Amino acid sequence: MLRVDKQPTAGAEIHTRPHLRSPTQLRPHHPVHRPAPNRNSKLNSRTLKGTSPTPVSIRPSRRIGRLIGWVSLCGLLLLGTPSRGQIINTEIQRLRDRPDGWAGNAQSTASWARNVADILQLRAALRVQYRRGPAKWLFLAEEQLLNTDGRDAVNRGYVHLRLTRQLTRRWAWEAFGQVQNDLLQRLDLRAATGSGPRWRIYRDDSARTFVYAGLLYVFMYEAIRPKDPEIPWDYRREHRKSSYLSVSWRSRKGLHLTHTSYWQPRWDDWADWRFSTEVALAFPLTRQFSFSAGFEYLHDNRPPRGLSIDFFVLRQGIEWRF
Repeated sequence: MLRVDKQPTAGAEIHTRPHLRSPTQLRPHHPVHRPAPNRNSKLNSRTLKGTSPTPVSIRPSRRIGRLIGWVSLCGLLLLGTPSRGQIINTEIQRLRDRPDGWAGNAQSTASWARNVADILQLRAALRVQYRRGPAKWLFLAEEQLLNTDGRDAVNRGYVHLRLTRQLTRRWAWEAFGQVQNDLLQRLDLRAATGSGPRWRIYRDDSARTFVYAGLLYVFMYEAIRPKDPEIPWDYRREHRKSSYLSVSWRSRKGLHLTHTSYWQPRWDDWADWRFSTEVALAFPLTRQFSFSAGFEYLHDNRPPRGLSIDFFVLRQGIEWRF
């Protein structure tokens, strides 16, 4: 018996469900063809999105900056002017790369000998730094005494306060004040104050090398004791400039080498100038103690009457850091 399906009548509506569509009504699937990655291409994902690559080489600009720096440095050294009164060398006293807050160290040396005469030698130094944001305060104090049979052969000391405020990454502004005495140079009192810019010429954190230069205006008051008591004292008030160059290097094992040179002529008399250079070396003994040694040379083309134009200082001691 044959089965005959019933055909729909004319005008009847056929209702279908969307999720029951026949396979012929489904959207055909076409595979997506993606281009194979080109391994030789130097473009990164940002470049493919439309971002232009960033240039890497900046060596020409660095060379030009260094050339301008050295030319400017020569100008500082040729136009600077200090006085016969030496500015305290604060470059070897700076505490770099220290966080905000207090830091410092202290040094002391003592010796006593007896032969034909009793010789007593004392030296004490204090360095304290306070840093907060772009401002850095540095306080220095030092006293040296050499006594022979109750008579002072060497009696020199100073107190120095300096404020350094960072303006940009390379430029800073400094202001300082100090009081100093030196029996060997018959300097009973020297009071000085000054201010000026400080420039970072070169810095390499990986090699721990720093080069700085500065040019400061300085006002000095000096009271010089005469060699002959019958001669009156020499009182001087002078306006001067002080230019300096400082180079610092520190090894990864703690060895620290610094060199600083000052050139100081007078404003009103450029023939009255003074040059000093100092080299200092320090290396750690323990975490808190280190050994330090230094050599200082001073040349004054117009020293006080009875003093030499050349002056040498050789020192060594133990330093305690806190």
